[in-house]
Amino acid sequence: MRRYFLIYSIWLSAICIITTVVVNVWIAQTYFEATGKRQAFFDLHAAVEYVWRYYVAIPSILALVLAFSSKGHSFRQRLIVALVGAVLFILVFAKLWRLFVWIAE
Repeated sequence: MRRYFLIYSIWLSAICIITTVVVNVWIAQTYFEATGKRQAFFDLHAAVEYVWRYYVAIPSILALVLAFSSKGHSFRQRLIVALVGAVLFILVFAKLWRLFVWIAE
């Protein structure tokens, strides 16, 4: 069973990455629809309105744990998957929607 943990970790990481990107695209679209003061204070609006986006960090932590506790794979494979999981955990808390706004403008 533990030999499949790395595969589960990869799938869970992929789902978390897709979810994080989709949520940040939603936030960027909401930013473009906002005008005036709402755009000026949009950082506060996004923090309050989209607070549930931080729940994606829970599966990313689970993916890290699964990557470290897998057996039957080389240390290098587990390390690469764990690094991807760690980057994903950081991206959950980053404000990627700002990057999307910067690219679109």
